[in-house]
Amino acid sequence: MSIVRGEVTEITFELEQSRQENDESIDRAARLLELAQKAASLYSAQIPAEKLKLLNSLYSNSV
Repeated sequence: MSIVRGEVTEITFELEQSRQENDESIDRAARLLELAQKAASLYSAQIPAEKLKLLNSLYSNSV
């Protein structure tokens, strides 16, 4: 009986960890979507030097 209890406890713990990881993934996706929706206006509001810095960074990561 003790072995079964231990297994149930372990499975319950793993299930809770999985739920927490899922919640964190959903939160990250929501933040990314929010940033993506604001990207054009954030870019437009920057000074030319900052725009160039961003474009250089994006281009260097694509090559």
